[in-house]
Amino acid sequence: MGLLLLPLLLSLGCGYRVGRPPVSAGLCLGEVRAPVAEPGVADAMSAALAAAIRRAGAHGERAILVQVRRADFQPSASRAGSVLAWEAVLEVSFVLSGPQARELILKRSMVVATSPGGMQPTQLRAPAFEQLAVVLADEAVSSFLYAPTGADPAPGVEP
Repeated sequence: MGLLLLPLLLSLGCGYRVGRPPVSAGLCLGEVRAPVAEPGVADAMSAALAAAIRRAGAHGERAILVQVRRADFQPSASRAGSVLAWEAVLEVSFVLSGPQARELILKRSMVVATSPGGMQPTQLRAPAFEQLAVVLADEAVSSFLYAPTGADPAPGVEP
């Protein structure tokens, strides 16, 4: 009886895969442009996107072109004339090159608190933008690899 069930189990199991769906086309880092005043944003975005592609195991030929649209670091909370928190905002356009080219425009922000005698705002800027770049790069790579073509974009993503 066990030998009779073996072919049935094998035939049913062959159509299913455990883990991530297959990647149809690999990705690579394309040109990164950052016409913003914030220093280091282009380097942070390049490093974050290259790392996201590597983590996804999706290195290939389709380039992701990057345009930093906005990088702001502004006071967000103050008391008695001193700034208690700063908000970093990063907005980036990712364009997947090749056939069925797609564009994602993603925007994320984070608030960084300061304390008396703690780190100065100039010391908080770079780590904040590096963290935002990692989040945006991971979202872009995931969307380009796994979102169905022609699907409605996720919240925060413009077609």
